[in-house]
Formats: sequence, C-alpha cells, structure tokens
Amino acid sequence: MRYLMLVCVDPSAEPFDPAQDNIEERVSSNDKKGSRIIGERLDHVSKAKTVRVRQGQLLVTDGPFAETR
Repeated sequence: MRYLMLVCVDPSAEPFDPAQDNIEERVSSNDKKGSRIIGERLDHVSKAKTVRVRQGQLLVTDGPFAETR
C-alpha cells in the first residue's frame, strides 16, 4: 500500500522562518528508510489548475478552490 502526503500551508499563519525549516532532514530520514518514492514542492496557488471529466468532456478551471455558495 502506498500513501500520499500533502503538506499544506495556511496563508494566515505566522511568516515562514527558514531557521525552523527541517524539510531536508525529514526527506533524508525517509530516503534512508526507503519510505519515500518521490517528492517535490508544489507550485504557488496562482499556477494551480483543477482537472475534471464530466459527461465525457474535459474541464480545466483555475485553482484548487471549492466552488460553493
């Protein structure tokens, strides 16, 4: 069984502190255990697209946003 891990950032959270960024340590640890297959940071939300197929037609919309009222 494989799992997908997404790390999300809250835009209203405190500013990023590079001194607390330990992602390389986590990646290295998972690589040593053989538990990571591949990983990459996501692009900024301004580049995001949502892809759906509805009634056999491909729909591409901007962003990963929930379309609710």
